[in-house]
Amino acid sequence: MFHIYLFATAGRQQLHYHISNINMRPKLPFIVTFVQLIGYSYGHFWKDYFGNIPQDAFQAGVDANNEAVYVGQALYKSGVYPVNIQSGKEVVIPYFGSKSADNFVHILCANDPENFQWIPTNKSHLHLLHTDNKIVRGGIEGGNWVYVGRVKYQSGTSIGKVLAGQIGDAVMYFVHNGKEIVTASYEVLTYNDIFSKIDLRFSA
Repeated sequence: MFHIYLFATAGRQQLHYHISNINMRPKLPFIVTFVQLIGYSYGHFWKDYFGNIPQDAFQAGVDANNEAVYVGQALYKSGVYPVNIQSGKEVVIPYFGSKSADNFVHILCANDPENFQWIPTNKSHLHLLHTDNKIVRGGIEGGNWVYVGRVKYQSGTSIGKVLAGQIGDAVMYFVHNGKEIVTASYEVLTYNDIFSKIDLRFSA
């Protein structure tokens, strides 16, 4: 008989699990499934957004008027895109200009917001980025992942899409004053998740 002990740390959360009376030493697929079944969702998650900012929403910065800017994502046609969310303001998508997000809008929330980290990079070096954290996937476009980008523009924070699939030319698109703007340098959002701090032990 085998026993599995899993000890995991993510921010302020300490997870401890024990499974006993297993007839054979578990293999990797079982371990992955076990970790998924314990119900931990990497500490960050997307909530439906209908105009009210949740208490656990992740604040990405402030605009030129010192009003909070949050990270959102919205569906448009066949893609999902990172967007700016601000209380009382229209949500718009950077897609061949500026498109209104009428429905299917989400806002990024977290149990441990201190585990987020913005990493400076640019269009030429995104694919070479070395970090112990996981890059946050903010959506998808044309079958490729879209990352969450942040840029300081005209004294305010703007959130936009980073085209991860364009290796060597992974520019960021964002909307400012109703216009789509492209930048080559930006910050990309990462998160220090549970899978970088798992201690899995077996005993017979």
